[in-house]
Amino acid sequence: MAGAAEDKSLGALFSDAVFAVTSAAGPWPALTYLANAPQPVFAPSTRPEPGKSQPADAAIDKLQILAETLRLASLFSRNEQLDEIPTPHIKFMIVPYLSALAFQAWQGEAAERLNKLVRCDAELQTFFSDVDAYALLTESQRDYVLQNTPEFVQTPMQKREEKIARLKMEKAAEKQLQNLMEKLEKRSATDDDDTDLRHASIIVLQSAVRRALDMFSSLQEEIEILRFAERQRSKGVDPRVKAEQARPKRPPPGIGDMPPTFRIVNEREQERAAVFRPSHSLPTYTIEEWGEIEARRLARVEREKKEKEIAAKRRKEDEDSDDDEAVERATMEARRWDDWKDEHNRGSGNTIR
Repeated sequence: MAGAAEDKSLGALFSDAVFAVTSAAGPWPALTYLANAPQPVFAPSTRPEPGKSQPADAAIDKLQILAETLRLASLFSRNEQLDEIPTPHIKFMIVPYLSALAFQAWQGEAAERLNKLVRCDAELQTFFSDVDAYALLTESQRDYVLQNTPEFVQTPMQKREEKIARLKMEKAAEKQLQNLMEKLEKRSATDDDDTDLRHASIIVLQSAVRRALDMFSSLQEEIEILRFAERQRSKGVDPRVKAEQARPKRPPPGIGDMPPTFRIVNEREQERAAVFRPSHSLPTYTIEEWGEIEARRLARVEREKKEKEIAAKRRKEDEDSDDDEAVERATMEARRWDDWKDEHNRGSGNTIR
């Protein structure tokens, strides 16, 4: 009885935490369903005013309470296998990733955001370590996120292919979850078979692993950028002022549409600016946006392929039709010639004899 009451208390804390983090970081219907939490009314976050709380603050507080409660409850052991964990407890393995989401969703001054992102990175490492203990990471994923050694650095093409593969897996998982949730909705209250619920919980956990991997690389880049900006400020250099100075000046009024006839290049200024420039190209869009672009590109390629196949089929049909018409014309011409020969005897028109 005490264990059931404890699970109920943990379930209520988990539901509150899921509602808070989805309100701050964005909706996740499958997780909300498993947590039995209300669907959040999510709006894109804007930069909060200094001193005012934001949804991410509430999410961070609730998740810290939940994490401490789970630690005291000792629900998990590294000596267990995934199939030995009770179904109601599987969803709690996602808590470190939810904490990382909450820290990433926090907006504010650069120095404080850097602190939040460092804690986000720590939560991600905890999450990766936990799921790896239950064999939910592949060997390459484990080497990349837990060791981060140079020999496992991916090329841009490898990163692109892996992101596309994860996006496809995520789409397939969403369909599976939709079917499972429909089955769970139709299940009677007396049905105690938790197979579908367990399957759905594991799929959500695997989805969290894929999302965490997408978050990991962009998180490292943002931390590096913020640390660089912090070092610049400690030297008395404001990166925003430097960026404004490096921005091209607007032309005088009245000649904004005139194309430049020449450009003055100051090599010394260029080299000086390059000293404080990151060694890598900065991202211009998020992983989600990249995934959407790739999905649209693949859809366009598939559509063009089908259109070419249809055009080739029509062209073949037209060619076959033209061949039939040519044969028919030749046949009619031959018939007319035979009729003419029947009507005119051989040599009847020859008057020179």
